[in-house]
Order: sequence, then C-alpha cells, then structure tokens
Amino acid sequence: MSKYDEFLSGNTRSAKKTPKNNRDLLWNILTGVMILLTLGACGILGGVFTNPYQAYNPFPPATPIPPSITPTWTPIRMAPTWTPEPTLPP
Repeated sequence: MSKYDEFLSGNTRSAKKTPKNNRDLLWNILTGVMILLTLGACGILGGVFTNPYQAYNPFPPATPIPPSITPTWTPIRMAPTWTPEPTLPP
C-alpha cells in the first residue's frame, strides 16, 4: 500500500491531531477586535465626510458667517436748487 492509498483511506500515521492552542484563540479574538475597530473608524470617517459639523469631528470647519444686510446703494443726486451751470451767451 502506498502513501497515496493511505491518504485516501484516512489511515495516515503522520497526521496527528494536536489540541487547539490557547494562543490561536487569543490571535483570533485580537483579529476580530481589529476588524471591529476598522469598521468603526470607517463609519466615523464616513460620518465626518458627509457632515463635517458632527459633534465628534476633531477639526470642524469654521461656522459660516451670514452675510450682513446692507442697504442698497443709491446714487446721490443734486437737489433742484443746486447752483445752476453757466450758460453760454448767445
């Protein structure tokens, strides 16, 4: 019987089942935590990108100043009693 036949039949002597290591569980938990932190950071970045005035934005833009309402400019006209212009003699 060859090693290939042993592999197919499942009677492998070299494949020993080892108990799961506790360090594997620790790395799996840390991986899950990092995935959750990455998704949270992406959510916060997306929220700041869509609305920069969010409360959790560390660098909010300046509040826009409303334009001041000024009266419209009207030209100054001379009163009708203003000094008359000189006329040319006929």
